[in-house]
Amino acid sequence: MISSLRRHRTIEFKKFLVKIDSQVPEHLDVHLVCDNYGTHKSAAIRRWLDAHPRFHMHHTPTYASWINQVECWFEPSIAHRRRPPRSAPFAHRASAR
Repeated sequence: MISSLRRHRTIEFKKFLVKIDSQVPEHLDVHLVCDNYGTHKSAAIRRWLDAHPRFHMHHTPTYASWINQVECWFEPSIAHRRRPPRSAPFAHRASAR
């Protein structure tokens, strides 16, 4: 994530896309890897993406955040702020070994 947004709503995500659009050279395509959070799939975001064909959205599988290696890498730094959901696969990796 290349953002310092405090909230994660459609309006903030759209501002984030506009910022990327203004800072990435026009001749380059932009590939975004996002989770399935509703913000990333809202009608406003879909309209914006349709108007900006160089942006390509790639969504991680639903309920598979454990395969997102970036999330796994950041997990120790954010573990003190939240508990993993009880139903999350591999939520307690150490106990699975």
